[in-house]
Amino acid sequence: MATMDSTWLANPQDSDTPSFGDDEIRGTRVEFHDRLTKEHVIGGTTAADGAHKKGSARVYHQATAPSLRPDGSSSLDSDDDGRLWIDEDDGKMQYWDGSAMAELTVAHTEDTVTDVSGHANQIVDQAGGDDVLCRVVSFSSWNMDTTSTHNFAHGLTASTIVSMTGILSNNAGTAWQVLSQATGAGQPRVGFAEIGLGRGYDGTTIYLARTAGTIFDSANYNAASGKITIWYQP
Repeated sequence: MATMDSTWLANPQDSDTPSFGDDEIRGTRVEFHDRLTKEHVIGGTTAADGAHKKGSARVYHQATAPSLRPDGSSSLDSDDDGRLWIDEDDGKMQYWDGSAMAELTVAHTEDTVTDVSGHANQIVDQAGGDDVLCRVVSFSSWNMDTTSTHNFAHGLTASTIVSMTGILSNNAGTAWQVLSQATGAGQPRVGFAEIGLGRGYDGTTIYLARTAGTIFDSANYNAASGKITIWYQP
């Protein structure tokens, strides 16, 4: 296959024998055919003829956003809508929207994430089972040194709650403890006490309790804080 340089483009010369003209025409066709077949469908049905082969298209792969067409001189404009660029620094892909490179938006069809005012995000599982939502409720300023209990509203219908877990931090936020479930008598050093669904509560309250004489009954926990994660059905 000949090199398509300035010499190739200048042939045939004006002084060449005209009888070789048909050879030059056929030769040119062969050169273009050999190049096009590398990444294009040649022959076959009319609809597919000339189409790109699978995997033949190349996207921009460089550190800076491209501003020129592949010819290296023409600026990208609205006619280039859809051209892709992979940033070789972070591997992220963007596309040309007709005026600038824009980030791709990836849709997730299995889960729905919705912001709930006043609480953390909800996550809805749609994998075939019952939908389950998640709410995170924060608490703070529990003086565990002088107060053995701490309660606050969870804002849910009690019968919809599936499970509840929690973590608690000391004043400095340097030591975190996982809260354990408590059931009244024999309750652990710190934990839930029937998660606000009993003991005279109205089903809207989370009840925390600590046992006297433990590490929580100290000045290190006179401004304790934490988070309660609640899984519930909508």
